Amino acid sequence: MGETPSNTEGRSTRRSFLTAAGGAGMVALAGCTGDDSDDTDAGDSDTGDGDTGDGDTGDDDTGGEEQVLQLSIPPTDSFDNIRIKGDGSTQITNQVYAGLLTHPEGGLEPVGEIATNVEISDDFQTYTFELDENAVFHNGDPVRAQDFIYSWERAVGSPNAQETRHITTDVPVEHEVEAESYEEATYPDDYVPGSLAVEAVDDKTLRMNLRFAWHSTLEKLTIGPLEPVPEGLVDDAPGYDGEL
Repeated sequence: MGETPSNTEGRSTRRSFLTAAGGAGMVALAGCTGDDSDDTDAGDSDTGDGDTGDGDTGDDDTGGEEQVLQLSIPPTDSFDNIRIKGDGSTQITNQVYAGLLTHPEGGLEPVGEIATNVEISDDFQTYTFELDENAVFHNGDPVRAQDFIYSWERAVGSPNAQETRHITTDVPVEHEVEAESYEEATYPDDYVPGSLAVEAVDDKTLRMNLRFAWHSTLEKLTIGPLEPVPEGLVDDAPGYDGEL
């Protein structure tokens, strides 16, 4: 499969990161490599690097066969993104899920992934995200603001959630607890289901309110457990009937 130089460079960077992971598990990722001979002038043997006429560009001869990348990771317990905590699962789910924002090619500045635009209030406590009109799940269903609300309710209220702090502390979204204070609350036990200050303005507009302004809000929204699954997919979020 032919590739442009920019696509090839992006894939190389991504693969370099993947192969840097260590551990005991193993997964194979297949990719398309090789040259498209139809795009090359067979009569032009000058490669510009001192080659004297054998047409060898220095590339490995793969014969157009599929290449396999093997990735070593720690043992994987689950592919459910809210169940993941410090194991090899993140190396897989990072390739499967998508969130509001992401760090492209390992960069430090978060950019939109499903979100195409964000408006931030003057007090830095209200964030309004516009979602990509073309974003869909694996089954072709559109990604909606309601899917984020459901997924974030799972992230804080499900008994299966491993890191409830992601949407209560890392991103300090307003919510209610049955404890005397947020500091004394134990999650998910003290969380009041359905109290996250997140609303679907419409199917493609998501708004959230924070308890206080937080400088790392956009960065923390790249965290894997905050990436959405279809509303009602799993039967472990209070107030929702799930399929699984």
